[in-house]
Amino acid sequence: MLKTFFNSPYFRGKELVISLFLYFGGMFAIGFGAVMTINSQAGAGGYDALTFALSDHWNIPVSYAIYSISFLALITAAILRRGYPNIAAFVTSFILGQIFDFWKYLLTDVKGTSFLSSLTFLLIGICFISLGVGAYILSKLPTNPIDDFVLALTERGLSLRVAKLSFDIPCFVLAIFLGGQIGWGSVVITLSLGPIIQFWNTFLGSLLMKYSLTRS
Repeated sequence: MLKTFFNSPYFRGKELVISLFLYFGGMFAIGFGAVMTINSQAGAGGYDALTFALSDHWNIPVSYAIYSISFLALITAAILRRGYPNIAAFVTSFILGQIFDFWKYLLTDVKGTSFLSSLTFLLIGICFISLGVGAYILSKLPTNPIDDFVLALTERGLSLRVAKLSFDIPCFVLAIFLGGQIGWGSVVITLSLGPIIQFWNTFLGSLLMKYSLTRS
């Protein structure tokens, strides 16, 4: 898997710079956005709410919670495929975990204290998460273990929507059980994130093509 990672055509010459910019820029945006949705106090997406709830419940860094869930996702995906775990995907998980810890520490005192501030932080979070995912997908570098798990489910015959829900619903349930940030904002995120990710992905892809920095 790691050999495939480094042999990617997006890991050479000019493409390397573009890919790494989209990859790391996207993940920094995802981390910032996720922490902003949590700090909005309005509710977060199921996965983000679960990772932060586990962090608080076990008194561990968010990165450790991400690694734990990612490890289970990698093993489950490998079992579904009857093959080896996609180790390259864990590289993304490791980096993303460190980024989450960075933003959580930096934004400790940023909290939604009213409906207006909560809404503002939530919308900022959604914008950055969707921008980050849109950019990160365009990098063509390894996805995180969660996305790999969802892909493994689709390879077993499930639609992408059902496969995503198969992961999201347990995350929501566990987050609620652990006292995670689930609220009206979670509904807003669930309904809006997909279309906004598509917008950013299309917009950034068009910019890359305009300046002859294509992503095929």
